[in-house]
Amino acid sequence: MEVLHSFEKTLSEDSSSDKLKKHDRNELTLYEARIYEAMGDHKKALEVLSREKLIANQTAKNEMLARIHLAVGDKDNAILHLENLLQLNSSN
Repeated sequence: MEVLHSFEKTLSEDSSSDKLKKHDRNELTLYEARIYEAMGDHKKALEVLSREKLIANQTAKNEMLARIHLAVGDKDNAILHLENLLQLNSSN
């Protein structure tokens, strides 16, 4: 996790395009949540995913939230996030 936080700090100090920063921050935040999920630390993964302004990809976010809530036995919230996915892309 130190490497991830170090890279995030480097991105914030970089003077490159804001759009690139937003995309990179989005991917880093999702990656950090995936790491916590893989480690079985679902509480920490949910905390990371609650950083709303850092995650632009709502499809990936809702997929992860549904999966994590299901893993901890919170079926109601899992269903809520699956319904959000249907609203985002009802054809898929």
